[in-house]
Amino acid sequence: GPQGPAGANGPQGPIGPTGSQGIQGPIGPDGAQGPAGAAGPQGINGPAGPQGAQGPIGPQGVQGPAGTNGVDGIQGPAGPTGPAGAQGPAGAQGPQGVQGPAGVDGPQGSVGPTGPQGIQGPTGLQGPQGPQGPAGADGATGPANGLNAYGYIYNLQDSMAIANGDILFSNNGYLNGIAHTTGTAEISITQTGIYEINYIISTTINSNTASLAIAVNGFVQPSTQVIVLLGAGKTSGNAVLTLNAGDIITLRNTSTNTIVLENTPNVNAQLVITKLD
Repeated sequence: GPQGPAGANGPQGPIGPTGSQGIQGPIGPDGAQGPAGAAGPQGINGPAGPQGAQGPIGPQGVQGPAGTNGVDGIQGPAGPTGPAGAQGPAGAQGPQGVQGPAGVDGPQGSVGPTGPQGIQGPTGLQGPQGPQGPAGADGATGPANGLNAYGYIYNLQDSMAIANGDILFSNNGYLNGIAHTTGTAEISITQTGIYEINYIISTTINSNTASLAIAVNGFVQPSTQVIVLLGAGKTSGNAVLTLNAGDIITLRNTSTNTIVLENTPNVNAQLVITKLD
């Protein structure tokens, strides 16, 4: 006949003993990666590494704008005065002045020796004629034979006078009671008396500042010393000295610099001696 209905389940029986483990099945595929965990705390900084090599210098940058001027500093104390500069060359000779009125005639003196004729300068303007003065008293009558002694000595050669050296004279003019050998410096006096001595030299642009004087028997006469200025120009002096027969006079460079005389053919040194008594 037809199957009857299933009967009610009976009570569960006791659990049986665990069976032996079966063979492990194959490993399944990896599952999807889970979300990242929270960041852990920062670790301690490690020691600094060695410094790397210096890189090349980069190009110079554009110059920035100039800054504003700072305030002026306090003026410093004045410096010491510097040494005096060398004396400049003598200036050019000025024009001849207007002729003054004629003076009162003085007593007539003794006639001096004729000097060399100089170069004629330009004629100056003639001044107004002054009133005629009273006639002067007659002077004492001079010796019948004129001057007892005189001399003109000069130089026409390129020459120089070293420090403390005498000037050489190449030529003689008129000589009377005066002796000189051409080409030498020494001039001999043959008569005792009072003498007027006039001297002049012409220097070149190469000449230094120096001094010039008359020496008698090798001794410089201080009253005769004059300054020779730096460069080209003329230097002159005159003196009145008492000289004895046998005295030797010279025209001496009394400085430590060399005097260079003007180039020929002009007279570059001359000396005129006149006995006054």
